[in-house]
Amino acid sequence: MDDITILNFGTLIKQLAEPATNNFSDDEVEGFVKLLKRIEYKTGEFFSTPEAPNPSIAYIAKGLFRLYRISKNGDEATHDFTGDGIFMSPYSAITLGVISPAYIQALETSEVYTISRDEFMLHWEKDVRWKNVLQKYTEYLPMLYLK
Repeated sequence: MDDITILNFGTLIKQLAEPATNNFSDDEVEGFVKLLKRIEYKTGEFFSTPEAPNPSIAYIAKGLFRLYRISKNGDEATHDFTGDGIFMSPYSAITLGVISPAYIQALETSEVYTISRDEFMLHWEKDVRWKNVLQKYTEYLPMLYLK
């Protein structure tokens, strides 16, 4: 990650961690950043589908994604767009550990940094501040994935 992306990511993590009694230090954020895997998605590529689930949390450094579902009739319904400086994931895969019905597709070439659900949950189990991050993150996401 470049310095501006790390700064934006660090600021977002610290905002999500509040009101924890002790916020993350810059060193803790940098340590977490080292665990992230950089992936580039080309226009039209999928971050996650029900057929090929990706139980990861991604930070979008640059790009644009569409989150949609396909009905039993085959109709597509777009539920959200998400882009620069925002987290994304297949909601139910992260919170419930099940396959999400959502499709998450890149609408332009996009640079994301991911961490697997399992690796994130290791942080969660060790430090209450990560529970705050996940809780606020999931409160932010649209509720459509619970249906």
